[in-house]
Amino acid sequence: MSFESRLKSYTPVLRPALRCTKEQVLDQVRDCMHGIGHGLGNIAGLDIDQNTTSGKQYRLMSARLCRIADVLFDYAIEGVWPDAKRVGKTEHLEDIIADFSFMSGVARISTELYNTENPLHLEKVLGMALVRTQLYANVEGLELDYATLPTDRTPLTLQHVAILAQMTEKAVRNATQPKAKDRLETIKVGAKTMVTHEEALRWLSNRRNFKPTVIPDSVRPQTH
Repeated sequence: MSFESRLKSYTPVLRPALRCTKEQVLDQVRDCMHGIGHGLGNIAGLDIDQNTTSGKQYRLMSARLCRIADVLFDYAIEGVWPDAKRVGKTEHLEDIIADFSFMSGVARISTELYNTENPLHLEKVLGMALVRTQLYANVEGLELDYATLPTDRTPLTLQHVAILAQMTEKAVRNATQPKAKDRLETIKVGAKTMVTHEEALRWLSNRRNFKPTVIPDSVRPQTH
């Protein structure tokens, strides 16, 4: 699956200019888990009352998903590389994104079936995390597990840039005009207007709503 296909699959509704706080994201996680719990009770006949064994396991899973959301928010919005110790000893960026993607997808289903909140904040954070990883993997050559978190050299679209800039796509398009201050340079790929990863990072680094990723040495290419 290509990066673009993965992004659309994981985040069916993306509003690049949508802002969210960490508490709003955590609230949507809890709302999602409430919907999942309701569904489990109806479908599998599980008792998720907190005093039962199933209920205690359910609450542990909810707590873990909140930790994942907390870590991914810091990565997607603040550029803080995920600290495995905050989630689990063997957790990595690929694992965190995979679990968050699953939760986000289930949250959208829960919205349709159990009238829970539309997971727009979850999808915004996930979308930013995916585009951020795609950008830095190509500019910095990060050593990631490409089996679970594939990236490719396809240039970014204006929507991708808007997602990280937390601006509307129209505002980003205006920034590509010849007279624009600090113009965002674009290229043509067929009929599409796109941006190289290097140019996107240069331009984004001058935007107040974008924070560069702080990359640990452990994921940088090793030189000998």
